[in-house]
Order: sequence, then C-alpha cells, then structure tokens
Amino acid sequence: MNRFFLIPILLSVAWSPTGHMVVGEVAKERLTNNARARCNELIALKVPPQKIKLGKSWVDMALRTGDFPTACCWADDVKSAADGPAHYFDIAFSADGTVPQVTSNRVNIINALTNAVAVLQLPKATKQAKAIQLRYLLHFVGDIHQPLHCATRVTDEHPGGDRGGNEFAVTGAANLHSYWDGGVGLLKTTIARPLTNDGIAKLAAIKAQCVAADVSPRMTGGGTNEVRGLTSAATMALFATWSQESHELAKSAAYADLEPHDTPSAAYVANAQRVVRERVALAGYRLAALLNEIFK
Repeated sequence: MNRFFLIPILLSVAWSPTGHMVVGEVAKERLTNNARARCNELIALKVPPQKIKLGKSWVDMALRTGDFPTACCWADDVKSAADGPAHYFDIAFSADGTVPQVTSNRVNIINALTNAVAVLQLPKATKQAKAIQLRYLLHFVGDIHQPLHCATRVTDEHPGGDRGGNEFAVTGAANLHSYWDGGVGLLKTTIARPLTNDGIAKLAAIKAQCVAADVSPRMTGGGTNEVRGLTSAATMALFATWSQESHELAKSAAYADLEPHDTPSAAYVANAQRVVRERVALAGYRLAALLNEIFK
C-alpha cells in the first residue's frame, strides 16, 4: 500500500518555456474583452528586474516577456533559491514502504497562487504589485498542471523523495522531471523571445495538438464553474484540488511502468504525451477562467 505525505522538493523547473507559452496561447483566446484589456495593461508595466543576465548578455525583460504568452515565462526567468519552492507543492508517496523524512515549507504553489489571486482582487493594491502577481499567476497555473510539480517518489534510496523526479534517471533525458518538462518530447521546440512570426506559428501548431486532445467534458467546458467566488478559502481549496489531480497523474503516468535508468517504452511515451496535451490544454482553460473571474 502506498503511503502519502506532503514534502517539498529542492529542485524544480516547470514546463519548458515553450510549454508555458502554449498554456498562455490557449488561455488568451478564451479571455473576455475586459480580462484581456486588464492583462495587457498590467503586462505593459515594467517590473523589477528589468534586465536579467543570460550567459554573457543582459536581456531586456520588457522585450523578453512583453506579451501574454511570453509573460507566462517571467517567473522562471527571475526565479531564485528563495522563491523556488513557490513553483511546486509535492505530495510524497512511498514506493517501497519507506517512511519519508518530511520537512515543511509554507512557500509553495498553493499559497503562491492564492496570494496572487488575492492581490489581483485587492482594490488598494498598487498596479505594480498587481503586475507582478499577474505574472506569477500566469506561470504557476501552468506549473501546478505539470504532474511532477505535485509528486515526489520516496524509496529507501531517497527517503527525502526524488525531488519530483529530478533524481530519477531515465535514458535519453537528464532525469524524469526534465523529460516531463519537455512534454515527453512535445514541448522541446525552442522558441525565441520576443516572439517572431516563426515562433508564433510554432506555438499555434503545438497549441492545436493540445486543444484537439481527447478530453473529458469537464475539460472541454474549461472548468469555468470551478472558479466562481474567489475567496481565499475557496481558491486555496481549488488549487489543492488541482495539485492532487497532478499528483494522481504523476503516479499513474509519470512514474508508472518505469524504473530508474529505464528507457521509456513506446506505450509509456504515447500515454505520457496524451497526459501532457490534456494538462497543457486544461491549464490554459483554467487560467482563462481565473482571469475572467478576477477581472469581471
């Protein structure tokens, strides 16, 4: 029998930048006119840091994350050790009966999302505070739908968990977490920022694969009923539910039928890519529903 515990991981990336931009593209098409206008207004505001160093060059963040889909990548661009835990909330499960060495951290994705929604609804919050929290919201909704941001596998070898698959080696990828960040191959395409016409076309092609996925009626509806009435208690419960969804998929799709150092089978890849398409689409649907409710 599996045993379940909450435990933070120490290293986490997220969907690839391409994955986050696809989530943004899915959401963007489903925004109300008012929500779209408010988002564009806040994304147009410059927020610190205004430049970041990539390699040997300094990059202007206003250009790199200056529209809706690229703004979905901002939180990874500026991520530090201090706010890294805000990108995940992992539920540990024991694969062999090992009792986890549990630590806790109040900085987690559920609290971060709840805070972002609260600030965006707060009349007295400054526009800059709202601009920052919008960028976090755009990103974290994507993160919480990545199954390995909500699970960590505990074994005798890793009693503190495998850090969301970061310590689970697979053939052909750096590790299991990285493999899923790249959408099990679907989201590995590098798309430059700011977006060019070529990049926009590539995003559109990937988005089309995701929204065409064979999804449940609840997904097709975009989850709009889930996000009505955004009190702090309601949003925290909602985000906890999303996290649990991802956790179950991590067990049934990411870790299932796979041992460390294995080469993923064709059947594993096919099922995993189906899950990726559905999770990216659902993240976009839910992001739009959240923003439409916040800015109604």
